[in-house]
This record gives sequence, structure tokens and C-alpha cells, in this order.
Amino acid sequence: MHYRNFKFSTALILLIILLVSQSAESDEGVNREINHLLQYIENAGCTFIRNHKAYDGAQARAHIQKKYD
Repeated sequence: MHYRNFKFSTALILLIILLVSQSAESDEGVNREINHLLQYIENAGCTFIRNHKAYDGAQARAHIQKKYD
């Protein structure tokens, strides 16, 4: 029983180390993806409803960008 817990803990620690080491490398990729999604929202041609008010794509993007920042 204790050996199983040790194996699980070791695997979890290794996974965390792997994720942390890759997070620095993937920051640029994540930023590109977020910018792509923000551009998609801005250019979608949809009306966004927030608090019972209608907003165009540029306004929706600005709101989401502000929250993200």
C-alpha cells in the first residue's frame, strides 16, 4: 500500500516538474492562441449581450482583453 502511494507521489512530482518546465516555453504559444481568439471575437460579426446591453465585436474584445490583462 505504501509503495503505491510512493509511486503515485513520484509520478505526480515528475508531472509537475515537466509542466513547469514546459510552461515557460509554451507562454508564447498561449499568447498567440489568446490573441487569435480575441481577433476572432472582434471579427465574428456577432452581437454580444452583457448585463442586458448589446455590444459589437470590438467592444466585446476590449472588455475581454481588459479582464485578461
